[in-house]
Amino acid sequence: PVVEPEPETPTVDPAALTVGTNVGTTLPKDGNGNFDCTIKSSETIRLSVSGTDAAATWAVADASVLSISADGLITPAKGGTTTVTATVGGAVLTITVRIK
Repeated sequence: PVVEPEPETPTVDPAALTVGTNVGTTLPKDGNGNFDCTIKSSETIRLSVSGTDAAATWAVADASVLSISADGLITPAKGGTTTVTATVGGAVLTITVRIK
């Protein structure tokens, strides 16, 4: 019998990753290494992780401020600040999102 090798879990260096948007901007990092994003309450924006082939899993800390879809589309619900996390290849990226 042929034994298939176990698929390897991707290991991703968080420092090598960047978070960009569908409007062509790359998010800046703050002093803590967190990404920073400010959008208007009337905008929707799609976040994406660059620097890896692994797929990102998105989550939001406060769903009353915004929602985020499985493919990174942020839809603001009200003004405020919350944290979005992208988990990719075992690395967790934190994005502070401000809705103005």
